[in-house]
Amino acid sequence: MLKLNRLQTKKRKIIAREYHESNFIPYSEHWNSSTLMTKDGSMLKVIKLSGYAFETADDEDLSIQNSIRNQMLRSISSSSFGLYFHIIRRRRNAFTEGFASDKVSSSFANYVNVKWREKHATKQSFTNDLYITIVREGGKKGMEFLSSILDKFGKGAAQEARMKDLHAISEDLDEVTNRVFTSLRNYMPKILGIRETKHGVFSEIMEFLLQIVNCGSFQYALFPMGDVSRYLPMHRLYFGHKTIQIVGHNECKYAGLISLKEYGQTTSAGMLDAFLQLPYELIITQSFRFTNRQSAITKMQIQQNRMIQSSDKAVSQVVEISQALDDATSGRIAFGQHHLTILCAERNLKTLDNALSLIESELSNCGVYPVREKINLEPAFWAQLPGNFEYVVRKAIISTLNMAGFASQHNYPVGKKFNNHWGEAVTVFDTTSGTPFFFNFHIRDVGHTSIIGPTGGGKTV
Repeated sequence: MLKLNRLQTKKRKIIAREYHESNFIPYSEHWNSSTLMTKDGSMLKVIKLSGYAFETADDEDLSIQNSIRNQMLRSISSSSFGLYFHIIRRRRNAFTEGFASDKVSSSFANYVNVKWREKHATKQSFTNDLYITIVREGGKKGMEFLSSILDKFGKGAAQEARMKDLHAISEDLDEVTNRVFTSLRNYMPKILGIRETKHGVFSEIMEFLLQIVNCGSFQYALFPMGDVSRYLPMHRLYFGHKTIQIVGHNECKYAGLISLKEYGQTTSAGMLDAFLQLPYELIITQSFRFTNRQSAITKMQIQQNRMIQSSDKAVSQVVEISQALDDATSGRIAFGQHHLTILCAERNLKTLDNALSLIESELSNCGVYPVREKINLEPAFWAQLPGNFEYVVRKAIISTLNMAGFASQHNYPVGKKFNNHWGEAVTVFDTTSGTPFFFNFHIRDVGHTSIIGPTGGGKTV
């Protein structure tokens, strides 16, 4: 009995030293079906994009879309808002259960279908999921104001003022989300909410956040009834010198994280498109927290004056600052604090090191200086979560035009798998990015007909 008590006491001490993952996760509960609240009173919404098919677009179209993204970002330009951009690239089986499993009536077509499935049975396929998270910050001033009301008028008045403040934040968030949704209509956006099925009510926002917290592992998530921050962790994370060990119920993986240390001279639309083809699972995270325009202009003026007075030989930089000052003063661009990280998870350390080396090489080709996180590994990991701005370590002020280049929202088309006008997709094609394309003979309700015949044969309707 004495030994048992000693063992229990020892385990309690170990448990007491544990720091729960929920302490790093900022979310508390759903405000409504499509809005999530954070512990500090901020709110966020998530938009999932199919992406813009850049491979078949010419340079002029890409430039126009870049300008549209810049205009969209510039229209927000409020220090109360921040944006997170995520690309989650993960492995998946193109021929999942329930798809193309029924025997085709034609014997030849069925033979081709079976052989095509056998070819893809061991082939790696990936999906690129694009997300934009709009964060409306609650603000410390509002909390201080509520504390003063609580002291003067009591709990009831403070609660009423608090609800009024939350409704105002929700309205602001809805307005900006609708603006982003409309601006990016060519990217096939969808606001994440809840999904009702015969198995229960599922939260699409939770399914998105689960992938970030658990290093890319996807799981269906029922609508949470309690604290969201305790609902999300599914794996145990061990942070080492430069590697994260992810221990699940039946698997163990390793992850590393690459950040931007220094930025290049220019940005362009599609500068990160090469990552859509890499043969690894990735989570690319970018945050953009809007700053006061006048403050950014003042900082640029100070930097320019220093360079001029010190007779700095980098004349081109002085000219570029003058151009940026002109654009900012004219309202053509806005500014914000930006950070970018890329997390890669693999089953063994050697494959992980090879993947991270390739990622560093691709970032260098973009004209930026990457670094593998070591001391900053843990804060950089938690900074991936939308709203965790305080964990961002490596940040720099860039313009909305630069941000439009970093977050191009380009993607490869994937077609439509189920719920087509003629049933499920006919088959699956390969793409250069390793993503599957679900082929149909039509798009939505638009039919395709080809009439071939000689001149004067009556082809014209």
